[in-house]
Amino acid sequence: MSLCLSIFSHLLHPHPHLSTSTTSTSTTSTPCRQYVEYVKNLRHIQVRGDGSATFELEVDLKDPSSRIFLYKIFMCYFNTLQDGVMIPFFDIAANTKHSLKTVGKKLVFSINNLMAEDAGLYQVDVEGVNLFSTDFKSKVPNVKFVVKIQEVTAQERENAVFECVLSHPLPRVKWIGKNSPLEDGDKYTITASEDKLIHSLLVKDCKQLDKGIYTAVAGIKSCSAWLIVQGTEAAHQSPGSTTHAARKTTAASGTDVDLSKVAEEQRLRLQEERERERMEAEAMKAQREAELLELNVASSSSAAGAGPAVADGLHPGVQFVSGLSDVDAILGGTAEIMCKVSSEDYPPRFDEEDLSVFSRPVVIKVGQNAVFKLPFEGQEPMKMQWFRDGEELLADANVKIERWADHSRLLLSRCQRKDAGEIKFRLRNDHGTTEVVSQLVVIDRPSIPQGPAEVLESSPAVIEFKWRPPKDDGGRPVVSYALERRQVGRNTWKKLADVPGGVPGYRDTDVDHGRKYCYQKTYAVKDVVESLEYEFRVAAVNSSGAGEFSNPSEFVFARDPKKPPGKVLDLKVTDRSYTHLSLSWGKPEAVAGLQDEAKGYHVELRPADSLEWCRCNATASILPSYSVKGLRAMEMYWVRVVATNEGGEGAAADLPTYVLVMPLPGESPEVLRSHMMMTICRRFLY
Repeated sequence: MSLCLSIFSHLLHPHPHLSTSTTSTSTTSTPCRQYVEYVKNLRHIQVRGDGSATFELEVDLKDPSSRIFLYKIFMCYFNTLQDGVMIPFFDIAANTKHSLKTVGKKLVFSINNLMAEDAGLYQVDVEGVNLFSTDFKSKVPNVKFVVKIQEVTAQERENAVFECVLSHPLPRVKWIGKNSPLEDGDKYTITASEDKLIHSLLVKDCKQLDKGIYTAVAGIKSCSAWLIVQGTEAAHQSPGSTTHAARKTTAASGTDVDLSKVAEEQRLRLQEERERERMEAEAMKAQREAELLELNVASSSSAAGAGPAVADGLHPGVQFVSGLSDVDAILGGTAEIMCKVSSEDYPPRFDEEDLSVFSRPVVIKVGQNAVFKLPFEGQEPMKMQWFRDGEELLADANVKIERWADHSRLLLSRCQRKDAGEIKFRLRNDHGTTEVVSQLVVIDRPSIPQGPAEVLESSPAVIEFKWRPPKDDGGRPVVSYALERRQVGRNTWKKLADVPGGVPGYRDTDVDHGRKYCYQKTYAVKDVVESLEYEFRVAAVNSSGAGEFSNPSEFVFARDPKKPPGKVLDLKVTDRSYTHLSLSWGKPEAVAGLQDEAKGYHVELRPADSLEWCRCNATASILPSYSVKGLRAMEMYWVRVVATNEGGEGAAADLPTYVLVMPLPGESPEVLRSHMMMTICRRFLY
């Protein structure tokens, strides 16, 4: 299997490319220094004998609490929801698909239970900064073991051989001994048959140190078997002895399988498959040649001296000069198929199938990555630009743009709701400009419902109220509202109902008469206790979940609406001077169904020469008495008192005559004379 490690440009190289070295050491550049002191000892992904694959790196984080993310990016030529998917990983002890083992500053990532769909580009980020990526090649050989390696028991100083038969030819099988890769050399001999179906591992001069589990890895498939080494007297031969017997080679025992016969049968089966595929290819080739002949005839009849036929899928200015030829190749090897076309300048263009896929909206959740990728063709030089809602995107911490000769790729990291919108790719050369458009949809939970709740009805049996929908529905319709209620003075919220999303209201019938309640959103609640006081809150819910709850509503009593109080009784002046009046009165009577108990009182005055009443106390007095100060001596005032409660203000009670601002009869002449002189001086000054 061909595997490689790619170190991104901001770490090691001026341009991204694949590194063939097993280990690398790097110093971090400016984008990484915010989180990382250094990155080194990078090891590309390797398939292990237990059916897993691992890759590792050593990194020194400035902040040990920095978050590490693992992404898998499929190497396709169009955007899908699977591109740039964040992969959850867990502790190595957990039985999960992807795991992480931390040894000091070394991070070892594991991919367990390998499957063909595990192929792709794996990328490790720290707080949005990419450290490195390793490519698990997408063209994994689809090879199986027809005959697996078997347990071998050998005597010391003998040779042991493991053999297996594959379903398809493979140039080389990876051999692993006791968790270490084995190479052909003095200790081991690795061979393959001429048809590349039978693969063998010869362990020479077996010793007790050689015993253990040996594994053969072909693609993502593997098989393992034990090597058992038994001691003999020959193994204890004196060092000075010059007698050297020929070593015996021991193979697996207990099996009568003829590997050569199995391989021959498999070879014939593959030959039949290739012959069938060849015949199908020849039929398709003949059909294609007929189509090209028809195109040539049509081209010759439409214009004299016309050139070769124009091939489907190519620009009208480009023509085939020579076609394709059949090629034989070994599975896992390299095959090259070539054709030759004419060269002509033409504007940029896209494949219709790629355009169809690109135009589909990309839907992700908040915090996920979005990937847009599109191949193209056209005469160079090309200018490539990406836009979001008409504004050009430039590379930064959350935006990565890759520009290649035949495709471009846009990666938007950790997207938020504000990142949603129209994504446009513009391609331009000297011969024209082409634009394509897609949509990015970032979904989240709804925002808080707007505004305080408005109470529509309050009675001993029901409380009805309404609210306004959230300003942001999170990119998905609001399917319901989660409504909760709490009695004033308690800490526990009680869930009332899930209100349908199209009904911004609620009717609460579970109330206690006389208690006070507080609401959020519109709904009629019936389960209330009369006279109790409640408060309510609400949260909008869409397909992504419930948003935050709104602030609690105002307190609401579960009782019938209050009636305004009646007139106060026995209003009279209890004291007066040249500057103030003191009043008292009796509470109005409460009459069931007509007028309720008064909760406060307002005192109002009107000068005798004016028609406008002036309220003396903005806040209602709860006592049945009041003193009005700051009056002008010897002035005449009309006086009245208005009772009030939650139902409103009652009718005013007036004194029968005006009041003259002067002391009551019975005060001493000296006091009267002093007040009179002060009044005369005040009037003279004014």
